[in-house]
Amino acid sequence: MIRCIAIDDEPLALEQIARYIGRIPELQLVGTGMTVAQAQTLMEGSGVDLIFLDIEMPGCSGVEFARYLSDQPHTPFIIFTTAYPQYAIEGFRVDAVDYLLKPLSFDDLSSAVEKVKRRMAASSTPPTDEGDDTQSTLVLKSGTTMRRLSMDDICYIKGLSEYVQICLLSDSKPVTIHESLKHFESILPKDKFLRIHKSYIINLAHIEESNSQQVTVNGRPLPIGQKYRTDFRQYIKSL
Repeated sequence: MIRCIAIDDEPLALEQIARYIGRIPELQLVGTGMTVAQAQTLMEGSGVDLIFLDIEMPGCSGVEFARYLSDQPHTPFIIFTTAYPQYAIEGFRVDAVDYLLKPLSFDDLSSAVEKVKRRMAASSTPPTDEGDDTQSTLVLKSGTTMRRLSMDDICYIKGLSEYVQICLLSDSKPVTIHESLKHFESILPKDKFLRIHKSYIINLAHIEESNSQQVTVNGRPLPIGQKYRTDFRQYIKSL
């Protein structure tokens, strides 16, 4: 069961979202609210997995709230619901699963929930046996094709708004995937990959040199963000 809340300052829109949620058996509506403050109250101790979140709201916008949540230990998935298409890029920059334009349709909302289910399944897949090849590979959709990548072949992953570029040892041309960097951070093994910047995840095996400001991976110097320096220092100390 996916525990969710809906936040929107328009009562009619909120009622519609609640009705749609009620038609999806996998969703459990914890509550609804009209402000970010009410969202925080609903989330306290309730284990919310998913937020249907409006963008333009009084006091604090949905995008600002999503940025705040991204720094918390347990970030729920976010589906934005808004009447303003110009916020789409900002929405995906904060790793929203989907961005739905009002007036909402049940089919669009249901499709967005399916994306959430796929992400949840990917992030909670149990580790396989040591000898299982699936533990060391990723199967990804690139354009219209499916591609299997060896994790050992990945040098680093670069986030580009709603896309990522996967840079490989074996190919000078990166693989571009319509997905978020946070998604890869959640599914890649923590003992092999480390996020060092809001835009970069690196393969620890391919570090060539490093200092407090940057790390060189396969000949490419990459910055270490202030927020991620403590984790990187801890990794270096563990060697």
